[in-house]
Amino acid sequence: MAEFTADDVIHTLDQYFQHTDSSHLLGRGAHHHQYIASYTKIDNYTFELTTSIRHTT
Repeated sequence: MAEFTADDVIHTLDQYFQHTDSSHLLGRGAHHHQYIASYTKIDNYTFELTTSIRHTT
């Protein structure tokens, strides 16, 4: 079985936000991009995602 790492997550997010055409399956990323300010790889098994809006509970 292949190992799932932070590189896989970063690659998936990159692909997701690359497509802005809403007719494309991944085009939904254009809508969600407004909520995600950044994402970075910390180490092989950790990534950090920063939202652009504050949520309170």
